[in-house]
Amino acid sequence: MLDRTNTWLSVVEVAAIVVSLIIVANEFRQNTEATVGQTEQGLLELLAAQDAWMLDSDFAAVVVKAEQAEEPLSTVESHQYTSWMTGRLNICEHVFNRHVIDLVSDDVWQAWDAGCGAMAGVPAVEQVWQEQRPYYGPGFVRYFDERIAAASP
Repeated sequence: MLDRTNTWLSVVEVAAIVVSLIIVANEFRQNTEATVGQTEQGLLELLAAQDAWMLDSDFAAVVVKAEQAEEPLSTVESHQYTSWMTGRLNICEHVFNRHVIDLVSDDVWQAWDAGCGAMAGVPAVEQVWQEQRPYYGPGFVRYFDERIAAASP
């Protein structure tokens, strides 16, 4: 009788452990989903804050001038554009790195990749990239170099 009771107690203990593991796994999944959602929202807020520069019509004209490349930028305009574009590249690298560690979903990364990749075909962006390239991580450097190569004629 004692052996049978011990067997049942062992079964109950194992069942309790399994149920506990299932609960922990479910909480982990929910926490991961919440973290991904918060990360993706934070990245959108970061981009919106960086895009606030474009509310200044004088600066927006500098961006157009730089990207149309019809006339050279002044020293001040060049500094403004380089600062803004470096911020943009920083955001792209941040999103890239978060995607690598699964904090940005594949679907959301697809949209960011399209936006970041579209910049690669702009000569003014490529110029800033060549100046700023040493300051980025190797994974992002490979990624953006590939995007530039793909955009080149």
